[in-house]
Amino acid sequence: MFSCILLFAIYLMSSLHDLRVSGSDSHCSVKPVLTPSRLVLRYGDSANVTCEVCGHQGTPKFEKSLGKVTGNNTTAVWIVDKMTEWDITS
Repeated sequence: MFSCILLFAIYLMSSLHDLRVSGSDSHCSVKPVLTPSRLVLRYGDSANVTCEVCGHQGTPKFEKSLGKVTGNNTTAVWIVDKMTEWDITS
């Protein structure tokens, strides 16, 4: 079950490149920038994903069941020291 949720979350993060936001300035991307844009993990791996947005887009947030999220008004970072929640059944 967790792997399905993790894969779905990764899919959603990679799908954000299609997100449209109105009212941007020339110095700011209108889309959230995820680094890395794709993520594949093995059981026990560590990981981190950074999401950056312009100030007028609001504060970025991650939903998580493992790890921690840090950040500020324009950046959120999801950090997992060791991927230990893993369920390959659906």
